[in-house]
Amino acid sequence: MGDSPKLPDQYAQRDEFASGKRATLIRAQWDDYKKRFRPVEDKLISDMGTGIHSKFNQEGLDNAQKSVNTAYVGAVDMQNRDMARMGITNNAQQQQAMDTTVDINKSQSMDNATNSARQWDIDRKNAVISGGLGNTAQSLGQK
Repeated sequence: MGDSPKLPDQYAQRDEFASGKRATLIRAQWDDYKKRFRPVEDKLISDMGTGIHSKFNQEGLDNAQKSVNTAYVGAVDMQNRDMARMGITNNAQQQQAMDTTVDINKSQSMDNATNSARQWDIDRKNAVISGGLGNTAQSLGQK
């Protein structure tokens, strides 16, 4: 009937050829990873430092504290301007109570901001350790 049955050797040759191609592709992907992504990850790991006093953690803490301070200075100034515009003045006791409330709220905000910065640093370290950096090289403009 014309077609001869396929021999097991033909299948084996095709499987061997396909396995070789797949291995070549995987090696190329690994070489690409080592060339583009590994240097970025190594730099991130070295920049992280050790312990809680890493470079990024300290920068994050400083930025968080500056942001909270700036926000509260602005809020207090705005409240004072609004009160002056409406002709409202506080006596010493009222001003002290308002200052105490602002200080308490500012302390809570500062704690939340620094805790968030610390948690971000921990999450970032865990991502580096677990290889969860995803598109790090792409975010740095590499293609």
